[in-house]
Amino acid sequence: MNTAAPHRIVTVAWLVATVAAASVAGPCPVECPPDAIIAPEPCGDDQDTCARPSMSIPTDAVVCATGWASDGTRDIDLYPVVVTTRGTLTASLVADFDGLVLITGDPSLCQFPVLAVGHSTCGDSTPARITLDPGTYGAYAATDGFDGWPCGTDNDYILTLTFVESCTCPDLDGDGVVGATDLATLLGDWGTAGSGDGCSTDADGSGSVDSEDLAILLSSWGVCG
Repeated sequence: MNTAAPHRIVTVAWLVATVAAASVAGPCPVECPPDAIIAPEPCGDDQDTCARPSMSIPTDAVVCATGWASDGTRDIDLYPVVVTTRGTLTASLVADFDGLVLITGDPSLCQFPVLAVGHSTCGDSTPARITLDPGTYGAYAATDGFDGWPCGTDNDYILTLTFVESCTCPDLDGDGVVGATDLATLLGDWGTAGSGDGCSTDADGSGSVDSEDLAILLSSWGVCG
């Protein structure tokens, strides 16, 4: 039985079928930060596949690399990411080109679940974000299409990963007990980005106070920590 049923199992064929060809709107230059990780793959290579994933990167990382798309094919960069504690992983892409960023299941599998999807266009970026349990995952970056960005044009991108560890004991008022006051504080922040030092009302670090945070608080009811 497939234990990954809640997630969609995809192959490269699925990506080909569901991603429309890029609409080239002009270059959107990016500048690599001085402390970024530089991916060694030169433009024109396409070695970062499920069979040969790229270098592993930490859950908080900035990676500078190149992407290309030409004649119906494109570069796929797939970076293994090891998550050691429950928390929320965010992957965002800024690129010269219209881009696609994914958070996937274990990238060593050629049929991997796509867990979160984001996009990048010039001046606008929608990150991929999901709360994860410990395990090995993938950060996937590519052009959002299969033509229009040959090497020697505008090929640079910056992939940024951030990770926020989930709060397992949301004692928001610091009295040593998760109780009614903490519940009232969380409900007062409902739909916002959360508040509080240490354990925030956004207990899972997803960027929004919602039902997942309420579930964490209720499951921790009483003395914890």
